[in-house]
Amino acid sequence: MQPFFQKLRKLLESSKEDYLTEILAYALQHDKLFRERFLLLLPLGYQEHTNFYVETQCVYQAEQRRTDVELNLGHAFVMIECKLGSTESYQQLDDYTSLLASKGNPQKLLIFLTVNREEKSKDYTHMGIDFLQLRWYDI
Repeated sequence: MQPFFQKLRKLLESSKEDYLTEILAYALQHDKLFRERFLLLLPLGYQEHTNFYVETQCVYQAEQRRTDVELNLGHAFVMIECKLGSTESYQQLDDYTSLLASKGNPQKLLIFLTVNREEKSKDYTHMGIDFLQLRWYDI
C-alpha cells in the first residue's frame, strides 16, 4: 500500500489532475460500491462487467498519446480523459477514438471528464464508439 500513497504524494505536488485521476482509478478498482455507482452513470451496456481491470497513464508511443484511465469490462472497453483546469488539446479526443477503435472489445466508450461541462458535439458512432461527457461533480 505504501507505494500508492508515495505516488499520490508526488503527484499532489506536481499535477493535481494526475492526482485525482489516480484516486479515481484506485477507487474504481478497489471499492465495489463506488465502481457499481460509477458504472450506472454510463450508457446502457456498460453497467455489467465480466472482468474489471483499470490502468492509468497508458502510453501509446506511435500516436504520441497518453490516456488517463482505461477500463476493461470484458465485453466493453472504456477510455476516460480527465481534465482539471485545462481543456482538450488539439484533436485529443479524436486521437483517442483511433486508439479505441483498435481495441478488440465489441463495445467502446470514450468519456470526457471535466470540472465544467465543455460542450462537445462529438459523434463517433460511425466508428462504433460511444461518447459521454461527465463532470467530476457527477462522480
